[in-house]
Amino acid sequence: MSDEKQSSALEEKRARARALIQQRAAKPRALPPSFAQQRLWFLDRLEPGSHHYGIPFAVRLSGTLERSALEKSFQEIVQRHESLRTTFQAREGEAVQVVGPAPELPLHVVDLGGLDAQETARRVRELTAEDVAAPFDLERGPLIRWKLLRLSDAEHILLLSMHHIVSDGWSIGVFVRELAALYAAFLQGAPSPLPPLTVQYSDFARWQRDWLQGDVLEEQLAYWRAHLADAPTALGLPTDRPRPPAQTFRGTQLPLGVSPAVTAALNVLSRQEGATLFMTLMAAWLVLLQRYTRQDDLVVGTPIANRNRAETEGLIGFFVNTLPLRANLSGDPRFTDLVGRVRETALGGFAHQDVPFEKLVMDLRVKRDLSRSPLFQTMFVLQNAPLQPLALPGLTLTNLDLETDTAKFELTLTLVETSGALTGWLEYNTDLFDASTAHRLARAYERLLEGIAADPERHVSALPLLDAAGRQQALESFHPPAVPLSPRPLHVLFEEQARRTPEAIAVECEDDLLTYAELERRANRLAHLLLASGLEPEERVALCLPRSTEVLVAMLAVMKAGGAFVPMDAGAPTQRLALMVAECRARYVLAPASLAVKLPVPPEARLEPGAWRQEGLPQTPPARTVHLEQLAYVVHTSGSTGVPKGVMISHAGIANRMLWEQHALPIGPEDRVLQVASFGFDASIWEFFRALLAGARSVMVRDGAHQDSRYIADLMARRGVTQMNVVPSLLRVVLEEPRMGDCHALRTVVCGGEALTTDLVDRLAEHSSATLFNFYGQTEVSIDATWFTCVPGMARKAVPLGQPLGNMKMHVLDVRGQPVPPGAPGEVYLGGPGLARGYFLRPDLSAERFVPDPFGPPGSRLFRTGDLARQLPDGELEFLGRGDHQVKIRGVRVELGEIEAALRQHPAIQDVVVLAREQAVEPEPPAMDPRLLPLEPPPRGPSPHP
Repeated sequence: MSDEKQSSALEEKRARARALIQQRAAKPRALPPSFAQQRLWFLDRLEPGSHHYGIPFAVRLSGTLERSALEKSFQEIVQRHESLRTTFQAREGEAVQVVGPAPELPLHVVDLGGLDAQETARRVRELTAEDVAAPFDLERGPLIRWKLLRLSDAEHILLLSMHHIVSDGWSIGVFVRELAALYAAFLQGAPSPLPPLTVQYSDFARWQRDWLQGDVLEEQLAYWRAHLADAPTALGLPTDRPRPPAQTFRGTQLPLGVSPAVTAALNVLSRQEGATLFMTLMAAWLVLLQRYTRQDDLVVGTPIANRNRAETEGLIGFFVNTLPLRANLSGDPRFTDLVGRVRETALGGFAHQDVPFEKLVMDLRVKRDLSRSPLFQTMFVLQNAPLQPLALPGLTLTNLDLETDTAKFELTLTLVETSGALTGWLEYNTDLFDASTAHRLARAYERLLEGIAADPERHVSALPLLDAAGRQQALESFHPPAVPLSPRPLHVLFEEQARRTPEAIAVECEDDLLTYAELERRANRLAHLLLASGLEPEERVALCLPRSTEVLVAMLAVMKAGGAFVPMDAGAPTQRLALMVAECRARYVLAPASLAVKLPVPPEARLEPGAWRQEGLPQTPPARTVHLEQLAYVVHTSGSTGVPKGVMISHAGIANRMLWEQHALPIGPEDRVLQVASFGFDASIWEFFRALLAGARSVMVRDGAHQDSRYIADLMARRGVTQMNVVPSLLRVVLEEPRMGDCHALRTVVCGGEALTTDLVDRLAEHSSATLFNFYGQTEVSIDATWFTCVPGMARKAVPLGQPLGNMKMHVLDVRGQPVPPGAPGEVYLGGPGLARGYFLRPDLSAERFVPDPFGPPGSRLFRTGDLARQLPDGELEFLGRGDHQVKIRGVRVELGEIEAALRQHPAIQDVVVLAREQAVEPEPPAMDPRLLPLEPPPRGPSPHP
């Protein structure tokens, strides 16, 4: 800074001081509050009697205490500081502060002498908690109180509490210093040694309002408007419980500490980077938040003393201001680079610290949300000027840590550097976080600082949050013991069942019923036809069939012939069907003649339903040997380029899936399994073979009725369905049908394809005694990979994903493919025999999504799902959403890029972006239905309309 600028700044400070002193001359009776006081007054009006803004302080006095000198010192401090004699009134709807005479505040003594040690300790905890929880009355006052607990003649505990509206952390230090000086003087019979105060807090409040306006205010606000432009208003920190509609401020604290060696290394790093320890520790806090939220753009609050004028340093009052510091962690910077970013942000904030936080919130017109604090939800505090030790003649004093039950923000990290080491505490909202979660956050921060001290040049994504033991535990959390199964190709498993129950009904579609024996015979005949036509192993046969028993005949026949069936929804647009037929290079298409002619295959490759009826076809199984690693089917999922991608599933994968379920949740010939899913989705394969491998009956809905809730409920009641597989959105509407009350046979409901909420679990329990299971997976892992047994009344919003099903495993990994701590979000990776071979003729995409398993034996793979999840305190896994541009609409995987690509084909559309938004479909209880919303940018150039 130049000499001219330094001189200007010094003159500005002197002018501010003169203005403060001049305001002492004519003080009106009704005084305006400061901006900070005005906000606390408003919050108190919202929640009268709240104790959330008390500032408690406790100290143990060991030695000979002169109570009269202590009491006189206290009264002198109250008389000396107008803020401690202030109350707050409402005048025409606005707050004013009224300074009154010093109230009589006699020292209240609670005598605990004579109690044994255990009872004394209990009573001290009880009385301290009562004092901390006692509210203040802003209108009547007083806004300071004190109490003395007598333990013995030589042991006392002093409890002091002030409301934040007249005090702050700095003020505690002022109070302590003045108490020491006054007690020493009064003990000797001397007068007060303290010089008169030249200004009072009310002078500061008036000066703040007079000075902070016009160009001065605009210059400061302009900085913050630019600094916070388009900043996120909510921190996406995963919570352990649903957020209450309004903040409760209930909370507690837990301690944390950093070794002297790590503290010293962090101090050295700070000096090397031209930063303060505050900036380095703040950068580490931002890294922790980014790893737990996956947000690169973060806003964190930090307090600043706001006593940059000498006259205010000795006042008790609410001076502290809060700065919303914004940091950008994009690009995965090295930690040292992040410190540089934080340094620039902090210095900019410090240079514009005069705008009260309340004024800033009003200027930015932040949308009020009673469930969250505005602008930021976490605080970072470094108390680098801790309280000086309190010394009174004849007494040894020890500060006591108080257990509070409040949290002003979701998380507040406070650190203090004492005796060469960092100590502190993490304050957390107990309505949002469990103690175990807060403990893990604190330990993760400590581990993060250790990693930074060891190698500050690492990229922030590579900084460790887990030690070796924690890493190993995270890897083993979702890797259950193997389940001994004897997989065989899917059609072989069916053949075995057909021999066991040949005359049982295998499948029905309205009045069309097939026994196991007849289904086997028809499938064998069609398989021989395919072999005679030249079908080679793993060649694809596209199935574009309307709903009928012919679908099952075709699936089994293709597998028996060694091919891979490609199920398609015959009701899909012809253009999409043609695209999938071409993409999978289908050797044959089985479809009605009217549809087959529109598909890109030669006439000799077209087969019609009922082709098995041709004369001379054998009814016995073909002799072709099919191995477990051969393809069973190829199912198409949405593709980001507009071209669906074919997922190749082997017999080993689907057999493991189906055999495990029969092992874990056995069914038998008496069961009826509903078949409702579209044939274009792999859920239909599960529905068919769930029944056929157990001797049960597959009950198909009629063609065109798979979304008709009234018909589905009626069919289930008429046919005595015992098990149904359904997406949550369809289950929700089916439960509203009157005929659901007649579905007495229903024993099992399996939900998948969408996030399942606990309100739907409860709703099913109101209608049925059936057990509800939540299954999670993707087409690429043979339909499902995890399962969870639901129970009514679960104290969470979303149903967990559960544990891996037989022989599958699951990891939750960060962007570097390393395990995340419990509670931190990461991408779900799945492994095991259910993994698909890959995407048909897409080696690039297969390599991207099917990656080597760094934690498994050589040659093993993991599938990157793109789903985000985190481990809950109870060990379960919670689904958090997608990490890419894919969504699920009523159970259907939709790549938004595919929708965008299709829309861009329209000549009138220049460009488009498609978003997924939830729309309420039921008011009570609220139910949300995801919808796609296309957004087209405005045309270039002037609008054709005025």
